[in-house]
Amino acid sequence: MQPICKSHHVSDVLYLPPSWETPRDGELTVALTSAQRSERRAENRLIKTRLKRIKIEQELYSRMEQHTSQRLRKADTDVGTTRGVSSLSGLAPVGEMFDIDSESDVEVSS
Repeated sequence: MQPICKSHHVSDVLYLPPSWETPRDGELTVALTSAQRSERRAENRLIKTRLKRIKIEQELYSRMEQHTSQRLRKADTDVGTTRGVSSLSGLAPVGEMFDIDSESDVEVSS
């Protein structure tokens, strides 16, 4: 005798013993099976769409982080160059460097 419900299987279909099945039951089983397949396809499409969106977001954030890192390195280099030139030209006394940007993360030497 077949089980009434076969769970945890790729095709979760309601199985009825042959003696219980009528033509109407067969139509209902086909309709149920079709609805379950449609539901699984819709869920799979939704999952794929979400994964695609997550991958796009990850790529965007990665590129933003790379761009920000490049800009910070350039800013640090520019600040260092400015301080070096100022020191060499005598515009700023050695040991007393000025802070170019008060909101900068670069520490002021003293």
